[in-house]
Amino acid sequence: MKKLILLLIILFTSKTFSQGLQLRNSPKIESEIIFKDGTKEKGLVRMSSSVFDIRFRESPEAEERKVDFEEVDKIITHPDSTNTRVFQYLDNYKHRYKMFAELIKKDEISIYINSPNELELFYSDFDLRSAEEWMNDMRPKNGFSLKIAKSEYLYLAKEDQILIPVEKRRKFTRKYLEYFSDCPEFVRAYKNEEISLKELSDFIEFYKETCD
Repeated sequence: MKKLILLLIILFTSKTFSQGLQLRNSPKIESEIIFKDGTKEKGLVRMSSSVFDIRFRESPEAEERKVDFEEVDKIITHPDSTNTRVFQYLDNYKHRYKMFAELIKKDEISIYINSPNELELFYSDFDLRSAEEWMNDMRPKNGFSLKIAKSEYLYLAKEDQILIPVEKRRKFTRKYLEYFSDCPEFVRAYKNEEISLKELSDFIEFYKETCD
């Protein structure tokens, strides 16, 4: 009887452990990778340990291979659905490293969003936590959406170039004057507070009307 109980415990523990590992594994997402040289590949994308560690396979049966993020222009997830999302690796305004960001609105000045946990941003449709963590956390799961909704995680970019944060503090004015220096009328309006980042859509529309 004791051996039977011990066997059941071992089997239950092994099953629970394997399920935990299965939930922890990074999901594979139907995606299209568009490379900087113009070529495209459709298949399954998995981010291994970070968003800069891209793993790709053409089909569930195909062998997985690593993709150099430096060669990637954008990743479009669920490309054949109505829930497509676009992710890009762009320079940030400090020019120190690439930033992984999701395109929210494509325009002459595009809006992007970033997160302190970039892997979480990419997998925000999935739950990467183990079963035990999930069961121990029964609170409303709105922390992520609240975090990324903060304005400091919003960025602007002209023609998919350099990301600059949506920053309302006055000390950041100089950065905006430099970034938009190619349009003197826009700079003048910004300095005179005729336009403001508090009204982001108006801010972008003014740029489109004035700086074409």
